[in-house]
Amino acid sequence: MRRGALAIVALLAIAANLRGPLTSLPPLVDRISESLGLSSVAAGGLTSLPLLCMGLLAPLAPRLAVRYGLEKALGLGIALIAVGTAGRALAGAPGLYAGTVVLGTGIAIAGALVPAAVRQAVPGNIGGATSLSNVVTMTMAALAAATVTPLADRVGAPAALAVWAIPALAALVLWIPQMRGSAPSDGRARPGGRTPAGGSAPATNSAPAPSRAAAGSSAPATDSAGAAG
Repeated sequence: MRRGALAIVALLAIAANLRGPLTSLPPLVDRISESLGLSSVAAGGLTSLPLLCMGLLAPLAPRLAVRYGLEKALGLGIALIAVGTAGRALAGAPGLYAGTVVLGTGIAIAGALVPAAVRQAVPGNIGGATSLSNVVTMTMAALAAATVTPLADRVGAPAALAVWAIPALAALVLWIPQMRGSAPSDGRARPGGRTPAGGSAPATNSAPAPSRAAAGSSAPATDSAGAAG
C-alpha cells in the first residue's frame, strides 16, 4: 500500500461510510413501512439485516485480502457500500432489501479491513490514526441520523437514503489509486506446502536436518577418546 496523505485521506473517506448508511435508516423506518405496506417484522428486518451480514461475513474479509490483496478487497467493500446504498431507492421493497444486504456485505468487508489498512498506511502512529478513523466513523453516523429526516421531507425517503451513496462513491474514487498495482498477500502455497499465514514454520522446516552419517561419525571419535584415556 502506498503511504502518504492521499492514502490517509482515502482511508478516512472509507471510514466515514462504515456507519452512516446504517444510521440513516431507523429515522425513516415508519415512513418507509407505511409507504410500502411493510409489517413490523419486515420493517425490523431492515435494521437487523446489515448487522447479520456483518456478523456472518466479516470473517471472510481477511481471506479476500490474502487472495486479491488488501487494497482490492477494501475497494470491493466500499464499492458494495455505494451500490447497496443507492439500490435501496430502487424497485420498491425488493430493491430496499437487496440493497440492504449488499450494503451490509460491503460494511462487513470494509469494516474488517480498515484497521489493517490504517496500520500499513501510518505505521509510525497507529494509535492516533485508528482513533481518528473511529472519530470520523461516529461523526458521520451521527450526521446521517440527524439530517436524513429533514432531507426526506424535501426529496422523499428513498432519495434521502440513496444520497448516502455519494460519500461512498467519493471514497471509492479516492481509493482507486491505492488499488493500482496491488498484489495478493502472497497467500499461495510455497515449497513445503505452507503459506505465510502459517508463520515461520517453512523457515524452520527448510533447515537441513543432521544426517545419520554425521550423527554416527561422532560416536567413533568419542569412543576413541575414551579408549585413549
